[in-house]
Amino acid sequence: MTKQSPTRRLRGTLALVLVVNIVACVSTETRSAIDDLSQRTQRLTQSNEPAGDDRAAVDVGSLSSLVKTAVAADPRLRAMLAEVRGTLALAQADGALPDAELKAEVWGAPLFAPADLSRTDTLMIGPRQGFPALGADLDARVRSRVADADVAFENARRRAVDVAFEVTRAAVEVTTADVHVRLHDEHAAFLKELLVVQTQQVAAGSAGTEEVLDTSVELAEIHVARARYAGQRQQARVALNALLGVGGDDEVVVNLGSPPVAVGDGDALVKDLSARHPNVRGASAAIKKAAAERAVAEADATLPTLMVGADYWWMPGEAGLDQHAYGVMASISLPWLNGRHTHEVDAAEAMEARATLENTAVGREVARDVRTAQARLATARTALAALNDDIAPLAQRAVDANVVAYRGGRGSLLAVLRSAERLLDVKMNRATGEADVWLAAADVAHAAGTALVPLGELGQRRTS
Repeated sequence: MTKQSPTRRLRGTLALVLVVNIVACVSTETRSAIDDLSQRTQRLTQSNEPAGDDRAAVDVGSLSSLVKTAVAADPRLRAMLAEVRGTLALAQADGALPDAELKAEVWGAPLFAPADLSRTDTLMIGPRQGFPALGADLDARVRSRVADADVAFENARRRAVDVAFEVTRAAVEVTTADVHVRLHDEHAAFLKELLVVQTQQVAAGSAGTEEVLDTSVELAEIHVARARYAGQRQQARVALNALLGVGGDDEVVVNLGSPPVAVGDGDALVKDLSARHPNVRGASAAIKKAAAERAVAEADATLPTLMVGADYWWMPGEAGLDQHAYGVMASISLPWLNGRHTHEVDAAEAMEARATLENTAVGREVARDVRTAQARLATARTALAALNDDIAPLAQRAVDANVVAYRGGRGSLLAVLRSAERLLDVKMNRATGEADVWLAAADVAHAAGTALVPLGELGQRRTS
């Protein structure tokens, strides 16, 4: 048999000690939680890598593609996922024992020959290993760090929800401003046609030039208003492009379609908050952290730390005797004599109570926000229905009737202009009403901790 070198035996021993330390000090449940969160974070990091110069998804223009692109382009979300990975790495580091020590001592060296080790009574060398609270609080320390990572993960989920809400709002603002510009273009075209009729009437002597001037002033005001809405559209595009990570001057296609009718069932949304909402889940993780911190404080207060070691002795001064021997040592701390631990336990219990109350408060606030947003959505849908079903048709018939009467010489220019202006206002209000429904629906989803479109694994509930 080939004899192993001391270096190889030392490496094997250190590796064995490392494996024993990690396996013995961290429970299977805790390690399972670390692995699960690590795998989820890794998948999210890979799935949310920025797409570079690939603009295919952006050019589709649907809300789903816009949100997906913005989430992948958000550097803050990737920073939060990096924080999760770093915290999980610290959790695994917390599960290891303190560094082993190597101690050397020289006993009985004569003062007249302090450097001559052969004249000493005893030379000792050996390893030492400490076990904090007999190893009982290491798992609690790891659980506390895993809870920190869980909170960071929920913060990342919340960031994705926030980005989805911001993208929805920016896309709605772009669409609404675009509709307002188009409506002003249509109204300007109507006024130009009216000017043609008025010019013909002036030439025939049936109308005065003052009517032409009134219509011209109205047309100029429409051009000014159109320029204002075009500026709002450009501002909204800049905001949307910033979220998507594309150039500020690029005209990204936005194709929202019809406003959503509803966002889930109200009671189901509220009932499912604890399983889905990032804020609620983050508050629950804070309770786990506080409980783990209390377990650490209790372990430190009741369980002593242990130090064990072994020494090899060489006794060169014992001529004629066996010059080789060994020694072992063990020491424990006495935490029961230190009143500091009592205060630390009291503080940990208070923080756990605080975390529990905070969790209750977060749940109530989120449920309130969801109910309020649902009421706002119902109001916006009712107002939009009234505009579409009642007001808009009446305004259109009024314009048609006044135009026919004016062309026949029976109506007045003022009636035509005023009815056309009311129709423009109704159409503008309808566009704003559709935007209100979109934003109210997005607000419901945002308050419920989700989005109007799927967010992939960032929007899914967890099973633990």
